[in-house]
Amino acid sequence: MKKIGDYTIRGSLVDDTVKRLLLDDGKFNTGYVVESFLLYPERPNVANSEVYGCLATIPGTATSDWNAGLNTQIGWSSTRTDGAFGVAAPFQALDPDNLIIQDLYLYANDGTGSATAVINYLIKLVKYEFPEARGALAMVRNNSQGY
Repeated sequence: MKKIGDYTIRGSLVDDTVKRLLLDDGKFNTGYVVESFLLYPERPNVANSEVYGCLATIPGTATSDWNAGLNTQIGWSSTRTDGAFGVAAPFQALDPDNLIIQDLYLYANDGTGSATAVINYLIKLVKYEFPEARGALAMVRNNSQGY
């Protein structure tokens, strides 16, 4: 694989929602590897706040349930605050073999129970070029034919 460049996606979404992150360039010979995935609360001054979520390659598996057995879930992240302005070390797990050809779907939840809570995200990606056959295989995996 030939590296094309490094990219960052950052933003926010409302509690308990799924956001589509557009990556698809319409080609089968380019794709992204997710290098890091971080979620963090909008208000770090709220004591004992928790945010968590997952990255998926199809919208139906971008949920609050973390399931490493699904090919379509490729990343999981959580962060909590220990007290006023005390953010604990975030948790992140990524499938080391992830290769995204089309789009990503991000689910995030704020454990405070506030329906208007906002969760921030920061995702680092590396874009690669590779043979179209590899891209086609990655698409099959990303769409999990057995789901």
